Amino acid sequence: MTTTTDPETIDVAGLSAAIVGNTPTDFEYDDEKWPESWDYVPVVRCEHCRAVIIDTDDHLSTIVDENGTPVLRDGAEVHATEADKDDWDLADGEEWDDCDAADQDASDLDAGGPWMNYWYPAWLRFGETAEDLARATVDSVLVVVTRNDGDEVGFALGGGGMDLSWEICEGYMSAGLLPPFTFCDLPAMGGLSATPKTLAVIAACKRTAECIADRARYTTDRLDRLQADLRPVTEEG
Repeated sequence: MTTTTDPETIDVAGLSAAIVGNTPTDFEYDDEKWPESWDYVPVVRCEHCRAVIIDTDDHLSTIVDENGTPVLRDGAEVHATEADKDDWDLADGEEWDDCDAADQDASDLDAGGPWMNYWYPAWLRFGETAEDLARATVDSVLVVVTRNDGDEVGFALGGGGMDLSWEICEGYMSAGLLPPFTFCDLPAMGGLSATPKTLAVIAACKRTAECIADRARYTTDRLDRLQADLRPVTEEG
């Protein structure tokens, strides 16, 4: 299962190169054709409990004492979803303090849908779902979209701007993927500095370029061998 990860903490060597050669395609996210021809996975980070929310049962509750102060266990506050509450024993005077938005799912919390009419390639690992991908990319500009009754999973932009190449690459990295080569000609933005995140995105794009170059060299070598094995043309044909 894909987990939400900040690009600056990602081991670039562990990112999948499955879609480095893929490119976006035009696709109209027509509201009149929703959800028959396309759909998206609404997901948002709750501003109250900070959990990644798709359904209401994703919200986190906190163990508090009789004064409403969060209780520390092993030096840390205890947060749990409704399904995980039974894993914790409460002492006298302790109770669960539910999230202020506990009755709201991602759609209620204004999770946005696609903004731009492009379909961006995505890739699921074995056993992974579109919801897993949406949770992983919740803090990015990418929205997980599906077509053909969910058989096709991709990304759309959940926001607009002059050039979102950096943000798109960050989103792919959060999904455990090397960015497609088409986004890797990163623009020089004013005020850029050598932060861990910036360096990680550059490293991922360089790795993508290396993968494309490796494939190009392999194809060139194979074509050279193919050409060398061709029979010479004779007068008889």
